[in-house]
Amino acid sequence: WPSTYSMAMYAWPSISPDGKWVAYVGLGDGRPDLFAQFINGTPVNLTLEADMPVQNRTIVGGIDVLPDGSGIAVAGRPRSVGLFQVPGIWVTPAPAGGPARRVTDRYASLRWSPDGKRIAGVIANPLLGDAIAVASADGQDERILVPLQDGLHLHQVAWGHDGRHI
Repeated sequence: WPSTYSMAMYAWPSISPDGKWVAYVGLGDGRPDLFAQFINGTPVNLTLEADMPVQNRTIVGGIDVLPDGSGIAVAGRPRSVGLFQVPGIWVTPAPAGGPARRVTDRYASLRWSPDGKRIAGVIANPLLGDAIAVASADGQDERILVPLQDGLHLHQVAWGHDGRHI
């Protein structure tokens, strides 16, 4: 970790599949940003140059490195949906950064299946509770696993190592 920051300024580390770099949310210029850092390397701010602010929701749901190491899923660049600002999930190329692409508007956080073909995500609704869904990697063919339930707030999902269980 860089010596100029305190550990409290870092959240949700996710290690690359090859173990050579780590992605994390850190404070860049006083706002949450997505960083990648090679072991014994200098941190690279992936969202500042792409002008894609990382949403505070990311700190709740975390980030996830794609199974092939080519990108990092992060909540960012919100859009209005009814009365709410929905961050959506974006994939930023990794570990060097570049233009991000939107995967889905529906999830506040997600995790990739071990084979990278599916995603499991949290559908967050501050008023009605949260749900958990699974879909293909492009966000299509969604199936709700845990329906919205008043007062139920879920912030994390995880895949089993075999990709058969969430």
